[in-house]
Amino acid sequence: MKTFLLKSFLIISVSISISNLSFSQDSVKKSSDSAKTKDETSNSLKAKEWAIMFAIGADFKLTNFNDATIAVKYQISQKSALRIDFDVNYYNSSKHIYNESGSLSGNFSYLYYLNPNEKFNVYFNLGIKLRINDGYPPNIDSTWNSWLLGPRIGAGAEYFVFRKMSLFAEYNYFFGFGEMKVYQKIRFGSKKYILTSFSKDNVKFGLSVYF
Repeated sequence: MKTFLLKSFLIISVSISISNLSFSQDSVKKSSDSAKTKDETSNSLKAKEWAIMFAIGADFKLTNFNDATIAVKYQISQKSALRIDFDVNYYNSSKHIYNESGSLSGNFSYLYYLNPNEKFNVYFNLGIKLRINDGYPPNIDSTWNSWLLGPRIGAGAEYFVFRKMSLFAEYNYFFGFGEMKVYQKIRFGSKKYILTSFSKDNVKFGLSVYF
């Protein structure tokens, strides 16, 4: 009788252990599948993903981000990305007073995301900004050109409305150092000026489309 009870106890114990192990494995698998599904559907912060960025202006109209002709972002990994935006402008007027000018500006930034697995993300960015300007109004016999270069730092938040589309807000500071040259033949010839700049942007709102 004792032997029978002992065997029964051992069989029941082994059965319970196997059942608990099976339940534990199922729980881990479900948790893993859930995390995988969440990772696949919540956002597009994954390596080798590209995004085109637009600014949201007055009346919710889409405009150029950072006043750039084009702005794109490339995800290096879930937590980091590279962003570049540049702008080229040319102006020529001869209706009353001839004036010709042009500018080239660009921003190159590194973005770091704090919580890349979520729909709502906070990120920091660090980059370099360059701006080059020149002008030539021959009616007053003068030319000028300038350049400004410096670090740009900021922070932002991005919310994924859909996996391939997000809304974001960003705030930045810029510290610049440069030079301006002015040449005026009649008055003083050539002069050089040192330029320094410290500026902050208003909070910018935008839309990113991933592909």
